Amino acid sequence: MGSLARRGARVCVVCTDIAKSNINHIKQRPELQPYIKPDAPGQISLDFAILDANKHDSLHLQHRDVRLTVESPSRNPLILIANYVFDSLKYDVFRFSREGVMQEGLVSTW
Repeated sequence: MGSLARRGARVCVVCTDIAKSNINHIKQRPELQPYIKPDAPGQISLDFAILDANKHDSLHLQHRDVRLTVESPSRNPLILIANYVFDSLKYDVFRFSREGVMQEGLVSTW
């Protein structure tokens, strides 16, 4: 990301969590304070958003007060790191046998 910033790109890292308390804790970390600033060319900045992947269809960036949606996405490329997301998504899988019996499918994420 440093080379993108050196070329004048606006690089923003967005930290998300389902728990507001986790986001508030991370926001207070002293080592992150230099990165929590307005978006500026040539600088890497940090923003935060609450995200429940089972419910939300948009992402509200708290410092920029910008909402990213399918209809109004970022103009910049997105890089996503989904740590501890897939194991928390709700899902239901069912199938019907040839005899018409409904069977539950089980999924493991480990």
